[in-house]
Amino acid sequence: MAKNYLGPGQTWTWTVTGAAVAGKVYVESGRYGVADAAGVTGDVIVMHAHGSWDVPKPQSATAVWAIHAPVYITSAHVIDAVSTSNTLIGHALEAAATSATGVKVILL
Repeated sequence: MAKNYLGPGQTWTWTVTGAAVAGKVYVESGRYGVADAAGVTGDVIVMHAHGSWDVPKPQSATAVWAIHAPVYITSAHVIDAVSTSNTLIGHALEAAATSATGVKVILL
């Protein structure tokens, strides 16, 4: 039977500075991850820094991906396909059209 082992650096904790939504990607001090739980200012939550995730994305022209295309996050924690001033977080596992509400991404 397969087992999933988390090694050092695969998760990290984040003290929420606003509000966090479970399953959304956040970037803080150059680190990024997927929130394990929801939280409000002062809560400490676990962030997943590795793996494949279906993350929410805006329905906009700048959030469209072909398979294997780079996926970025803005400083406002919004998933984007534009590299300028954004942080690369991974690559799309599937294509995602403008109308899609999420994108499957493998985190780097």
